[in-house]
Amino acid sequence: MKWVFWNQQQRRLRTGWRILIFIILLVVLSVSAQLSTRAMLGSLPRGSDLVIYLIAGAATIAVLLARKHIDRKTFGSLGLSVNKLAVQDLVLGFVLSAGMTGLIFLVMLMSGLVEATGIGTNSTADSSTELASNLPTKLVPLLLLSLMPNIMVGWWEELVFRGYLLQNLIEGIGLVAAVLFSCVLYGLVHAFNPSASVLSSSIIVLFGYLRIFGYTGTGCL
Repeated sequence: MKWVFWNQQQRRLRTGWRILIFIILLVVLSVSAQLSTRAMLGSLPRGSDLVIYLIAGAATIAVLLARKHIDRKTFGSLGLSVNKLAVQDLVLGFVLSAGMTGLIFLVMLMSGLVEATGIGTNSTADSSTELASNLPTKLVPLLLLSLMPNIMVGWWEELVFRGYLLQNLIEGIGLVAAVLFSCVLYGLVHAFNPSASVLSSSIIVLFGYLRIFGYTGTGCL
């Protein structure tokens, strides 16, 4: 029965058991971090930026532990090596994402589909008059406040889905099956997001390969 759990050739647990242990570890660390924070602060609103940071921290620790002690590989082998290609891809990713989002916003603004009345976070906002008088001093901090939670989401999702899970699945069931399974799993996870629909989840599944191609095409997350 040992062969069911243990890969003698690789001298480590088989793929399915490694993934199962990792998921359990991720859930335990994430829930523990949120419960501890809620106990210290008295409350922890769902969807707050703090929750995102806690999940990102738990995911990072879970991947570090699982990669070293279960996979018997290095953290950097997930595609986290810092080199010229990685830096170029990172910069291009920010520029491309900002350009696409900005273009969509401008089209909607010019079409009358949206109206800009001010700028701010969920807790504070400046009117257009106030904004015009101190644009540089207000815009940069608000952009950083808005970007950091999104960066943290991008970090932990890539680390978990295209990092640990996908790469272990490729080793266990092959590239094609791993890509299909990963796309479906990613869509199902996002189906629990607020305002998620069958259409939005289906789009995430169908376009999941584009996210995976970033890794398979370069070897970098």
